[in-house]
Amino acid sequence: MINGALYLDEDLSSSVALKFVDHMRQLIYDLRLQMIHVMRPDIKPQSVGCGWVRRTWEKGVLEEGMSMINRMLKTENVQFPISGPPKVMMGDRDKETLAELTNNVYDLFIEGDKDISNVKDFRKLINSSLYVKAPCPILIARKQIKRNRTVLLAEEGTNIKRLAEQFGQLIQTSKLSIDLIYFKAPKIMDWDRHMSAVAFAEAGEFDTAREILQKESSPQKNGESRPAFSDSETIAALDKIKINDTRFMNGPAEKLPVLLEDYDLVASAFPTSRSAHLEALASTNASVMLFK
Repeated sequence: MINGALYLDEDLSSSVALKFVDHMRQLIYDLRLQMIHVMRPDIKPQSVGCGWVRRTWEKGVLEEGMSMINRMLKTENVQFPISGPPKVMMGDRDKETLAELTNNVYDLFIEGDKDISNVKDFRKLINSSLYVKAPCPILIARKQIKRNRTVLLAEEGTNIKRLAEQFGQLIQTSKLSIDLIYFKAPKIMDWDRHMSAVAFAEAGEFDTAREILQKESSPQKNGESRPAFSDSETIAALDKIKINDTRFMNGPAEKLPVLLEDYDLVASAFPTSRSAHLEALASTNASVMLFK
């Protein structure tokens, strides 16, 4: 059984997350979800007083949160199994959510996209204490699954074996079409090749310049030059999740979002602030699943 925690607010992003997860229940092994929400009162609890007055106020705030979650579940008419009554806390959202994830055993944390399509906001999100310290994979739901197309996005240096194994532990891969994109960012040594292309272009030899640049950035199909992840254990892990197609890309990270357009879900190792594919994860319309 997979125990998931789904964070809900009464907003569009949570509505999308509910619809996304309602479909994901067909793809995740025996998924059970716990709804969670953190109330942030307009007034500080200390100003309410103490004793019976404060307890009554806190009870009213928490009941308001429970009503909100139940209202959303009824509105979206979701069918996925629920672990129990919603858990509503009061205080700082990230702090209380992290405490819930840490003090209980969850296999996946899910929340809706909070309009983080620019790199600055996405970097801030993945550097938040909630994301950095979360003890389980994280899924950012952005849109409903329509084609069951998923891609594992692996930057050079990614432990592909670990990524494939973690993904396979959650997802019934037989029901998905799964591709692998292996991305290699340009190195400093490629500067000479770039300048060579510029020189040919300035001399009017545009076809030669174009050929040089295409060799640098074009995606490669199976059977062409491959990166070094041909060890038997990695191959076995990829075979187990039934990779449909593998693409190898050498070139600027700006080209990645175009490659991700056809997918509903992008699975990736947790990016650092320096990861070349960070911008692609921020800008893609696909939902994003992050593994540590």
